[in-house]
Amino acid sequence: MVHYKFYFGEEEAEVLQRIALSSRANVKRRRAASAVSAGMAILCLAAAISFFRRGFPRGGVSMSLFAAFFFAVLFGGAKWFQKAVLRRAMKGVDRSLYSGEREYFFDSDGVQVVSELGTGKNHWRAFRCWGEIEHYLYLKRLDNQVVLIDREKLSAEECREMENLLAAVAREQ
Repeated sequence: MVHYKFYFGEEEAEVLQRIALSSRANVKRRRAASAVSAGMAILCLAAAISFFRRGFPRGGVSMSLFAAFFFAVLFGGAKWFQKAVLRRAMKGVDRSLYSGEREYFFDSDGVQVVSELGTGKNHWRAFRCWGEIEHYLYLKRLDNQVVLIDREKLSAEECREMENLLAAVAREQ
């Protein structure tokens, strides 16, 4: 059994945000937004050129601004927008859900969680996958909730035991 206790602070909230942004669904949405933005940017640029050639500078400027917007979305704006949506969603969530002290007990049955809000047990089949980001391990439950583990706070023996326990869960690609 591995007993792990940590304080959930700002760094952990940032790591959770990066985990959410790197999920397959969010990456797929950004790719789709980029493809649509590329097409729209080209169409708006062509329309702007057409307006300028026909002597309608206001229309040309407007279409140039739309083209600039779509180019901004194409080159990083989609990820920025997703971050903004995540930050906004976090403001509406009770802070006690993603802050404070947590205790985890990892054993062959699963993960027991103890926090100021209560205690719960998740069997290994409740987890979809696990992965690594920076010096953290994370476990994603089927409902997309995440258990975050700072490897730097585990001993070498605890890290080996965690690796053995995580064999029950698929590794995130």
